[in-house]
Amino acid sequence: MPHPRARLASVVLLISGLAAAAAAEPKGADPFFEANLGDLVGLYKQLHSHPELSFQEVETAKRIATELGRARADVTTG
Repeated sequence: MPHPRARLASVVLLISGLAAAAAAEPKGADPFFEANLGDLVGLYKQLHSHPELSFQEVETAKRIATELGRARADVTTG
């Protein structure tokens, strides 16, 4: 069984490493999201301003299918 100080040192090193990784220079945003940010925020706001009950998301499903179709994704409904 490790000594309590060794365990504490391990935890401190782990937290230090995680903090350093979190503070590292972030990579640039995905070009798709940069190009479509306004539309994505609009979709987010629309969906969250008109919530539906779980497993009864009729309008949400229609909107998502429409948006995926606009993005040229193959969509199967029904």
